[in-house]
Amino acid sequence: MQNVLLRLLESVPELGARFADIATASVGQAVLLAMGALLIAFTMGFFGYLVFGALVRPIANFATPGRGPVERREQEYREPRY
Repeated sequence: MQNVLLRLLESVPELGARFADIATASVGQAVLLAMGALLIAFTMGFFGYLVFGALVRPIANFATPGRGPVERREQEYREPRY
């Protein structure tokens, strides 16, 4: 198992070198590589935002906009507003 992790970590610089070779081959490939990186970054950021919200909301007990506690909502409907 350690050999696999070591080989994986050693291949990271090689991966960067290969991406650099692809990006410097032509302008079109550089643009495609940059667009792919932006798409992946946006997707991961959006998914991270959703996961963060899903984890933090129950822990912090944030209210959902437009939905208060049931008792408060029922009280608002019982009392007339003037």
